[in-house]
Amino acid sequence: MNTRTFFLALTLTALTSGAFATANESSMSVVAGANASIFKVVYKAASANRVEVTIRNSNNESVFSETFNKMTAFVRPYNFSELPEGEYTIELNDEQGKKVEKVNYSLGAVKSLIRVTKLNSDPSKFMLTVGNQGANEISVEISNASGESVHNGTYSVEGDFAVVYKLIVAGSYTFVVTDKAGNVQTIKY
Repeated sequence: MNTRTFFLALTLTALTSGAFATANESSMSVVAGANASIFKVVYKAASANRVEVTIRNSNNESVFSETFNKMTAFVRPYNFSELPEGEYTIELNDEQGKKVEKVNYSLGAVKSLIRVTKLNSDPSKFMLTVGNQGANEISVEISNASGESVHNGTYSVEGDFAVVYKLIVAGSYTFVVTDKAGNVQTIKY
């Protein structure tokens, strides 16, 4: 990924995260770093907080944890190069509660820049972001906890792409996002 694409994805994520947070809420986003094994956590809050970041593997075992005191904002890189491939959960706890992002790490390479973020401002809103170069076709299928499809759509995009979904009710959902190269990302909330 070139530097321009990284900064566009970082800016898009930071702007969209900040746009949905209220004055008293904090926000967290996870973006792919310039190195394929790096994921960066972007955090912003209205006031200084004690912040704990924990990374868990697919068995819900903590593989890394650290705590920051009196933080209002940071961008912190986390290196996954010594970890086995798989799905990881990055969990952030502060005075406003818990924020969770899932990432897929595969043999030192980020398969795609497809992300779904649950927005703190409304538990029925989810934001899909895709870091993309050139033309692409993005297919999105969303199903509820019962496995029923609640949305199925395809988008033809040029460059980076983002959309916010307001689902009928707050609850558990599964997003399956596919691009034209065959990258498939399954995210469950």
